[in-house]
Amino acid sequence: MMLPRSQSGTHQLEDGCPARLIRTRYVRMNRVKARLADLDAKMALQAADEDRLAHVHSVMTRFAELSSHLPPQTEKDRLGDEA
Repeated sequence: MMLPRSQSGTHQLEDGCPARLIRTRYVRMNRVKARLADLDAKMALQAADEDRLAHVHSVMTRFAELSSHLPPQTEKDRLGDEA
């Protein structure tokens, strides 16, 4: 029995090279999506690290400014009356 032309063509598409090509591209696309998600996560972590670094730098600068307004301390001043 011969299949009608449309069914025969569909069957060939599923078993033939175009179907393998579609599967290969689908697998590659999923790998690329996973890699992009990984890179996005790494970039987000790096941005958070940069934000923390900027904050630490700001705090250190502010401490330096504040300390310039304080009188110098001697060893006795730091230890209190026990020295």
